[in-house]
Amino acid sequence: MRRIFATVLVSLLSAASADATSVLRLEREELARRATRVFEGTVVDVRGERDAGGRIATRVRFAVEADGWWKGTGGGAVELLLPGGILEAEERALLVPGMPRFERGERAVVFASEATRGGETLAIPVGLKQGKLRVVLTPNGRRALERELSGLQLVDPATREVNAAPRGPERFDYDAWKAAVRRIAEER
Repeated sequence: MRRIFATVLVSLLSAASADATSVLRLEREELARRATRVFEGTVVDVRGERDAGGRIATRVRFAVEADGWWKGTGGGAVELLLPGGILEAEERALLVPGMPRFERGERAVVFASEATRGGETLAIPVGLKQGKLRVVLTPNGRRALERELSGLQLVDPATREVNAAPRGPERFDYDAWKAAVRRIAEER
């Protein structure tokens, strides 16, 4: 039964990537303005569970260092509760197209907004996949940010024209993004 579940799950994941989700294209400054908090952290746990309303969700726990808060404040740990996920024990999955995935050990910058649903606070990346950037090291040892937007159709905020997201990961200058986000955070 588990083998069948795994096969079906892989099929669903493949099919989900073929479907595109349309979202408003958000530039760095708009991501920062819309986020209630922006942090850099390391994923320490990813777990599928049911939220307070009984819906399938994914809880992602991050370890955040003191200087990891780009906008907002918080402690050394942050939890995101994302809609959708995998409940292996129940052999159930709910895939939300465009929602980013997180892996244990991964270091990421997350632009998060919060909403309450069913008595529980959900923290969701702003602009879905647009609000998650992996922290990577370049060949010369400098930090950079990578963002992967496959499966998204980006709507231009001015013209409402819809375009496919760039293929493959986009790479950005870490220091420039951090400085810009902190500058926007200070404006408030």
